[in-house]
Amino acid sequence: MKKEPVRDEFVKKRMERQRKIRKRRLTAFFVIFVILAVCTATVLSFTVFFPIERIDIRGSKIYSAEEILDASKIGKGDNLFALSRGKIETAIKQKLPFVDKIKFERKLPDTLKITVKDAIEIAAFKVKNKYYTVSSSGWVMEENKKAPKNLPLIICDVGCKVGSEIVFKNEVEKQLLDDFSSSLEGKNIKVNSIDVTRQTALTLELEDRFEVDLGSSNNIPEKISHLTAMMEKISPEKEGKIDLSMWSSTNTKGTFVEQKN
Repeated sequence: MKKEPVRDEFVKKRMERQRKIRKRRLTAFFVIFVILAVCTATVLSFTVFFPIERIDIRGSKIYSAEEILDASKIGKGDNLFALSRGKIETAIKQKLPFVDKIKFERKLPDTLKITVKDAIEIAAFKVKNKYYTVSSSGWVMEENKKAPKNLPLIICDVGCKVGSEIVFKNEVEKQLLDDFSSSLEGKNIKVNSIDVTRQTALTLELEDRFEVDLGSSNNIPEKISHLTAMMEKISPEKEGKIDLSMWSSTNTKGTFVEQKN
């Protein structure tokens, strides 16, 4: 009779272990069930649910909605959540290079809204005997046999293909152009051309009347500031050459030689 309490304790522990095992099994089953349900719902949402029935395209003043839709290769019945935005945007911009940015919006249950922003030509790059216009995002927009009017002409070592991003073959030249861009920003100066092919003899053509020799790539922001001050003091009817090639922090002098074209 004295052994009964021990046996009862053993039975209780055994039943407790069995209860914990059943609880773990139920928890594991529930977790697996939830995972399978989520996976099934995800698969269905990318295959069966949310087919596109309406495509709303707007924003572009250059291309029609039909042209943009054709370039996107999106069709009714495609899944609203299975679209690859990056691939679609690249496909549109390759075929329609005057597109700058594209915004996609899903409107459940069946509508895709595409908002297009047109690109603006900001410069032209000369490659051999051809001229390529480029947007602010560096996208090559158009090929021309003649230099486009009213756009800065950039002379440097690049590769250009319409419908692709411009490729700089020389990182130093790219950095120089970035320096010029930031230094000229807000200066209200018309830039005719920038030549960075010779890094010790950088040249600019400005306002349809000035040829500027900046010399080396040192102190570009300071040289541009000095150049701006010089141009303001030159009579509007005069044109010629401005020489800042010897400009430095210890020799802040520039010269202007008037020339008649």
